[in-house]
Amino acid sequence: MNVIGVKVSGLLVAIALVGCGPRMVIEPPALPKEAITFQAGYTETFDRVLRALDAEGYDVVIADRQRGYIETRPRTLAKPEGGGPFEYQTYLIVRVGGGWRESWATVRSLVLPGYPKERQQLIDRLQGGKSPPPPEGETP
Repeated sequence: MNVIGVKVSGLLVAIALVGCGPRMVIEPPALPKEAITFQAGYTETFDRVLRALDAEGYDVVIADRQRGYIETRPRTLAKPEGGGPFEYQTYLIVRVGGGWRESWATVRSLVLPGYPKERQQLIDRLQGGKSPPPPEGETP
């Protein structure tokens, strides 16, 4: 057998051994249980999320396509009857990930309680308007 025949034979044996070995299976990363999956690429899904937020009346303040991060401006929720003096605002954080054929998104809603009367009292004081007198022993 000549040198070329030996090299070709060795190459064929190596290919055969590699082909017979165990196949490496790469498992996709585990998605959060609340993830929504899409049979669409990352870019299409990111754009779909932006359109959905706009259609629902949310004002997007951050749309970082590279990091897959979208955040909305807080908006006031409808006050339930007898809800008391509090006002609630919500904002959304959406994470988007995936590849060119499949993608996913998670949506988190954060609710912030507020007390508008307190806020207005501070604004009035800052603008030199009427505000309640300071507690006894404190100077304004």
